[in-house]
Amino acid sequence: MPARADDLPYRFGLGKADITGEAAEVGMMGYSSLEQKTAGIHMRQWARAFVIEEAASGRRLVYVNTDLGMIFQAVHLKVLARLKAKYPGVYDENNVMLAATHTHSGPGGFSHYAMYNLSVLGFQEKTFNAIVDGIVRSIERAQARLQPGRLFYGSGELRNASRNRSLLSHLKNPDIAGYEDGIDPQMSVLSFVDANGELAGAISWFPVHSTSMTNANHLISPDNKGYASYHWEHGYAGLSYSGYDSNYGSPAEDDVRLKMQQDRYAFASEIRDLEGPFTSLKLDAAYTKYEHKEIEDSETGTTFKNEGYEGRIEARHRPLGPLNGVVGAQFANSRFSALGEEAFVPHTETDSAALFALEEWKLSDRLDLSFGARLEHTRVDPDAKGNERFAENDGSQSFTTGSLSTGAVYKLTPIWSLAATLSYTERAPTFYELYANGPHAATGTYEVGDADADKEKAVSTDLALRFDNGVHKGSVGVFYSRFSNYIGLLASGRHRNEEGEVVAAGDDEALPEYLYSGVRADFYGVEAQDRIHLLESPYGNFDLELSGDYTRAKNKDTGEPLPRIAPLRLNTALIWELQQWQARVDVEHAASQHRVPEEELSTDGYTTLGASLGYNFDLGESRWLAFVKGTNLTNQTVRYASSILRDRVPAAGRGIEAGVKVAF
Repeated sequence: MPARADDLPYRFGLGKADITGEAAEVGMMGYSSLEQKTAGIHMRQWARAFVIEEAASGRRLVYVNTDLGMIFQAVHLKVLARLKAKYPGVYDENNVMLAATHTHSGPGGFSHYAMYNLSVLGFQEKTFNAIVDGIVRSIERAQARLQPGRLFYGSGELRNASRNRSLLSHLKNPDIAGYEDGIDPQMSVLSFVDANGELAGAISWFPVHSTSMTNANHLISPDNKGYASYHWEHGYAGLSYSGYDSNYGSPAEDDVRLKMQQDRYAFASEIRDLEGPFTSLKLDAAYTKYEHKEIEDSETGTTFKNEGYEGRIEARHRPLGPLNGVVGAQFANSRFSALGEEAFVPHTETDSAALFALEEWKLSDRLDLSFGARLEHTRVDPDAKGNERFAENDGSQSFTTGSLSTGAVYKLTPIWSLAATLSYTERAPTFYELYANGPHAATGTYEVGDADADKEKAVSTDLALRFDNGVHKGSVGVFYSRFSNYIGLLASGRHRNEEGEVVAAGDDEALPEYLYSGVRADFYGVEAQDRIHLLESPYGNFDLELSGDYTRAKNKDTGEPLPRIAPLRLNTALIWELQQWQARVDVEHAASQHRVPEEELSTDGYTTLGASLGYNFDLGESRWLAFVKGTNLTNQTVRYASSILRDRVPAAGRGIEAGVKVAF
């Protein structure tokens, strides 16, 4: 889910502009060779601007990285003069930083020092103006694209990626014993992440003399750093794999075990800086294979398999008047099968395809609007495979669903803001909501779907007041949803055995019957969260997190509360960080829940205590976290109101977990 704009600590803007100077018969800077003159362009030189604004204070900084040999004071002063004229009181020598990649393959003559212009045979005004114009233009573009976001800083070591260009001199250094090798392997990265969690840009610092091209080169080029930036800006492609394998006992039945295995392969790519109506194109695709066995008395009773693929294409368009946004398409296919006599859902294939759009409109400095729309078609095709339990409802179903949403964020002051949304949503029922008919061993219930179920429909709205002064941030909001058709798993009051026969509640094989039913329903409630930076000291930094929520839900067809709704919940956490150490103490309180349907039991309240301690460290090029974590340390009896098993099985008691995580 995209982050709220006023939840984010920074605004940033990124801009890029051409700074290429004269491409013919001008001396090149770097090697001080009279014979090295420009004779064409291999790649153009660019200025890349990063404007950063602290949301709470409005303080601003601009950092510009240029494909130049170096930055001279004359360039800096001219850029400052242009910025001061266009943005009075915003930019000065204290918040404008200009840097260079140190290419030796660009036109020279843009220094105010005569010595640096000797091999170029004097000052080159056209090149100087091209550089200044491009830097200013890149800042203007970044300024115009300010957006809410987050900054992430990381550092580590990158070895075997560079070499010492003056090794003989280095080896004569009397302090050489204090260095592991002939280069500094430290790399630092500052990442810019937008409100959608997407990486918008990055600055990396790595000590390397970026001169892949010799003084025999006569083509303008930003060299290896510029080439790396070019490829990063124009896109990426990557593959990933994730998987898990688990085997655990069922809380519903003592002699039942659940064995699960999943493999997921994913591909992600993006192409940026496109010509035409779209500026970028993103593609995400994945293939997933899942298997779940319910094993009773060492014999497999039912095997569930789910195999499928999904994909999403998203294109960001150029501004359409005041609108900025994306359009896209999404598709998915899944093939579910249940093998065994106790299968409660038939073989089913589900296909879906959707079109969507999300637009943003900055109406003023205080008011931001957003609009979203989605249209989706879903087809669910069951196959009884000769199982009489599913033969009666063996017909496919198709659904066309649509959703619309609008939102607004109004900045009351630099610290306070008001956010609101209004939406209409539709959802197609899932295959188990349509075709379930049998005992579900994992929950100890007999579930029955509704093959004639209509799509779920709701109108929702929420309103939130938010604040952020840099060290203290939080929000409080209310929400309301009215469902003209809410699909819920509701107890019928009857009991069935595994063959589906209705039996008395006290029968040895009795399973409570639950029906997937569509009802009219209302959901409303309140939620709040707060984070306070308490203290910075030599003994560590301390933060306090507070949160709470309360939801009420009503079945308007019966007048009863809906089942499995969480009660009032309050959470407090004290967080400590010191260098590589981190610790956390959590207290969670849940009130009792007496607002339940007539056939269900209420749950008692509880208060639990948890704590964790972690230590981060590096081994080679890998990042490690060693941790120990304790849950429910006071060993309270906890029954979650939202669990279908709460009447029979409480949540886990006191638990201690220790482990190691590694990223490489």
